[in-house]
Order: sequence, then structure tokens, then C-alpha cells
Amino acid sequence: MALMAVAATGTLMFFVLPRFMKIYESRGAALPKLTQIMVSMSKTLGDFQVMTFVMTFLILAGTALYYWAGTVTGRRLIDFIKIRTPVLGTMFVDTVVTRSMRIMSTMVNTGVNLLEAIDVMQGSCENYYFQQLWCGADKKIRDGYQLSEAIQISLGDEGHKAQLIAPGIIQMLRAGEKSGKLGDVCDKISVFYEKKLEASIKSVMALIEPLMITILGVIIGTIAIALLLPVFRISSVIAH
Repeated sequence: MALMAVAATGTLMFFVLPRFMKIYESRGAALPKLTQIMVSMSKTLGDFQVMTFVMTFLILAGTALYYWAGTVTGRRLIDFIKIRTPVLGTMFVDTVVTRSMRIMSTMVNTGVNLLEAIDVMQGSCENYYFQQLWCGADKKIRDGYQLSEAIQISLGDEGHKAQLIAPGIIQMLRAGEKSGKLGDVCDKISVFYEKKLEASIKSVMALIEPLMITILGVIIGTIAIALLLPVFRISSVIAH
């Protein structure tokens, strides 16, 4: 659908619109204001030098952003945006929690040391704040704390990390530790969050589709109106 919209927009902008412009210019008639704006945009997009400058600027800006994102400051900011963005941030957090709990479940149930499991969890998530969370939990466990206590203390170290692990997860982990079924509890948490993530994805997709249709409709509709406005006057222009 997006490709069809781009193709339709390109056809209107670069083929249909210039023909209307030639008709009006040959008759000495003034184009409607909206059509003039569309014509100016068409000329700008079709100018090789302008587009070369724009593409060069975008490539340089993208390269600079890529290297900046590799720095600690850039990574912290980008990862902060990931976890704080409405709707998408929640989905990102749920994805990391699902993966982490599944790793914990698999490794604990196979008899792997808890600290080794946390080390694997830390390496599996690329988000700075989750890595700091697991790193802090690792230190607390080495100091003698239980996993649930270590996570709770680590969450309290920075405000940014407060929303990474829900209180309900900590309570379930604490229950798993007391019953000796930590692996099974982690598996249940991963299954629950996986289902929650799937539901969130379906909800977002249900919202994105009509939003895309609306945006594309506005763009194509604006171009169509810019083309139709001269058509309303075409008979009088040709008559003269």
C-alpha cells in the first residue's frame, strides 16, 4: 500500500502536474496558490543539485549520528527514549523482560549458577539501563541478597530503571525463591509477558493501519486538489 501511494504521488508530482503548468504558462494564466506550492515542491524535488546536497547532508548526518550513538552519552539517551516512548516503550520493555526471564528459566532449570544466568541475561539485552539493572543485581547477589531483593534494590538506585521490572514480577520471583521453583516461576513470567507483547503488537498494528491510510489520503488528496483547482478554470483559460 505504501509503495502504491509513493508511486501515485510521484506520478502526480512529476508527470501530471508539470503538464498542467505548461498549459497555464502558454495561456499566460496564473496558477492557484496551492498549485503553485505543489509546482515549487515538484521543481525542488526534481532539481539534481538540490537533491544531491540534501542526500549528502543526510548521509553525513546519519554517519555522525551512528558514531554518536556508539558513545556512552548517545547510547544512554537513545536507550532512555526507547523505554520512555509511549506504547512502543512498554513493548520494548516487555520484549527484554520476556527474553531475560526465559533465559533465567532455562539456565536455572538446567542447574546453571544464578550469577552465570544473570551474566548471560546482561549480555543478551542491548539496552543500557537493563544492563545496569542486571549488573547491580549481580553485585547484590554476591553480597548475599536473594534475586528478588537484588533486583528491587537495583531498581531503586536510579529513577530511570524504576519502570523496567514491575512489582508483580518481583513478588513472583520472591515466591519462587521461597518454594524452590524459581525456574518454573521465571518460565511463567516469560509466557505471560510474551502473550502481553503479542496483544500489544496487535493493538498497535490496528492503530497504525488507519493512521497510515489517513496520512496517505491527506497527502494524495492535497495533490489531487492542487491538480483539480486548475481544471475548474481550464475551459476559460483555453477559451482565451
